[in-house]
Amino acid sequence: VLARGGGSIEDLWAFNEEIVARAIVASEIPVVSAVGHEVDVTIADLVADLRAPTPSAAAEMIVRSRAEFLETIATLRRRLDGAAALAVARRRHALEAAGAAHALEIVRGRWREAALRLDERAGRLRALTDRRTVAARHALRILSERMTPRRLAERVAARRERLMAIRRMTETAIATRLLGARSGAARAAGRLEALSPLAVLARGYAICREVATGAILKEATAVMPGETVRVRLHRGGLLCAIMEVEDGGRTQDG
Repeated sequence: VLARGGGSIEDLWAFNEEIVARAIVASEIPVVSAVGHEVDVTIADLVADLRAPTPSAAAEMIVRSRAEFLETIATLRRRLDGAAALAVARRRHALEAAGAAHALEIVRGRWREAALRLDERAGRLRALTDRRTVAARHALRILSERMTPRRLAERVAARRERLMAIRRMTETAIATRLLGARSGAARAAGRLEALSPLAVLARGYAICREVATGAILKEATAVMPGETVRVRLHRGGLLCAIMEVEDGGRTQDG
């Protein structure tokens, strides 16, 4: 603020000097000229950035009320917040669009990979199906050749001949085993008959048993004269009374 109170033209003449005018023009800081009263006009008023009619008016012009400053700051803050929110929204929208495009590209890439894998597997499946179809046709052709009436009759005749051969072999084996079994049974029966007490009796021997206990008598001293014993012969048996007992040359009479 370049200011001076009222006065005569001589008092205000310093504000008409060239050096003062050039200094005001060269100042990087805005200059408010408030020289004299409203009716006074100087060169400084003409070259200054802003002219005030009086020094007090200049003070009012450059120093506003606190409420006005706060309102201006609040307005500027709201405008700044709005601009920042708008910029953030635009950036978010751009980022979401870029992300969606990237995700879509990834999905498309995966779709392409899945389609390639599906085509590959479909090709492998077709090749496998073709191979199996060819093999099945070959097997069917061979089976058809084998299942002709002539071939079928030949196979049936061969199987019948083979079955008859197996039957003859089985019957022969059964007869052989049966003959061997009969021979073995006859030999076993002969051995049993040779070892049987009845065979011994058939040769003239007898078996004596006590009447009360049925025990076989192996010694003459096991009974006393006057007792009875049972004698088993080859055919039939006897109930005998003991008349005397011979023991190594000694005789006991009843």
